[in-house]
Amino acid sequence: MKLEIKPIKLPLIKKGDKLPLIIHKHIEKHKKTDILVVSQTIISKAEGRTKNLETIEPTKEAKKIAEKTNKKPEICQLILNESEIIALGENYIITNKNGLICANAQIDQSNAGPNKAILPPKNPEKTAKKIHKKTKTPTIITDSIGRPFRKGAVGTAIAYSGIKPISNYTNKKDLYNQKMKTTTQCVADELASAANIVMGESNQQTPIAIIKGFKHHGKPTNRKINRKPTNMIFTPKTPYKNKNQK
Repeated sequence: MKLEIKPIKLPLIKKGDKLPLIIHKHIEKHKKTDILVVSQTIISKAEGRTKNLETIEPTKEAKKIAEKTNKKPEICQLILNESEIIALGENYIITNKNGLICANAQIDQSNAGPNKAILPPKNPEKTAKKIHKKTKTPTIITDSIGRPFRKGAVGTAIAYSGIKPISNYTNKKDLYNQKMKTTTQCVADELASAANIVMGESNQQTPIAIIKGFKHHGKPTNRKINRKPTNMIFTPKTPYKNKNQK
C-alpha cells in the first residue's frame, strides 16, 4: 500500500462559518475513495467555542487546582466545566473528556489568539457525519493528544464517519503460519497521526488533509474505539474528585 497525504490550506475559520460547505469547495476535485482528515480546532472555531479568559470567573476549587498545577485559574475553571479530572500534579491535569483520557480536557490556547482558549467541539461525531455527507468523503476528526510514558503529542482520531476504524487480524496467519489471537489495528488513529504530520501544529493554516491510496478493509462502521471503563489499562490509583462528578 502506498499513501499520499496532501495538506490543504483554508481561510481563517470564524464563528458561524458553514464548515462542511467551506471544506467541500476546497476538496471537490478529489476522489470519493480518498480520506479527509480535519483538525478539531476549526470545528471549535466555527461553533464559537473560543473563550476569552478575561470573562471567566474562577471558583475557589479552580484557584486551588491552579496553585497545585501552576496553571491559570481561568484555564482550570474551563477544565472543570468541560470534563472530569482524574489526576493532577505539578504542571499537569489529566482529564476524562467523553471517555478520552487526555490533558486539560482538550482545551488549547495555541491558534486561539491573545488571552483566549479553544474548547473542544460539542459533538464531533455529529460534525464528522455532516462533513462526510457534504463532501462524500470518509472523514476523520483529529486532535493532538499526549500519551502515557511518551514525549510529544500525536494526532488521534476523536471522531470519524464513513470508515471502519479498527482492522482485526484475529485468526489470520503470520509469517510462520501461526494464527494470530488478539491483534487489532486502530487505522483511524494511524491515519490521523500520519495526516497530522503534514497539517502541522503552528502557523501553517492547513487544518485539513487528503489521504490517497488507503485500501479500506470492510464496511464503514460506527464502532467505538475508546475502551470501556472495565477494560481500562491505565487508571490512576487515587482519582481526583471534583464537584462536577457524581
